[in-house]
Amino acid sequence: MIAMKKNRPRVFSNRKAVSVVVASVILCAVVVTIGGMVWGFSLNSSSVMQRNYFNEVLPRVDKTRERFMIENVNFNNATSKLRVWVYNYGQIDINVTTHVYLNGTIKGQLTGQAITRGTVKQLDVTVQQPVYPGVNLIVRVATERGSVEYESCGVS
Repeated sequence: MIAMKKNRPRVFSNRKAVSVVVASVILCAVVVTIGGMVWGFSLNSSSVMQRNYFNEVLPRVDKTRERFMIENVNFNNATSKLRVWVYNYGQIDINVTTHVYLNGTIKGQLTGQAITRGTVKQLDVTVQQPVYPGVNLIVRVATERGSVEYESCGVS
């Protein structure tokens, strides 16, 4: 029986072949581990960059979708009210602030007026006295996103 054991080929008799196989397995494990870490890092980084890009671009897209215009302006000297009609023809609702200027100084202001899309809204701005006949009032209507429209109104 002892003679039979000697004649059988040994699996681990060649030490050089075993060390090459073990080194290859270790090298593959290291490459797979490092590749997985790089893939995970790049996936995390790209999702963070995607979120940041989306958060920066969305307000700009909304700004391009908002459209409005000042339809008409009328000043009533008896009540010191300036009526401004604003038409929102954009794709989204807007929130506007109206300023009235006379020679560069603010004479009246109206804030936080919501205008739904596709509608005309009348804004009544109280103008501080004195406003003399023959002067021009400048009306500035601005949205929260930064779109601005100007119109002038002569006082009679």
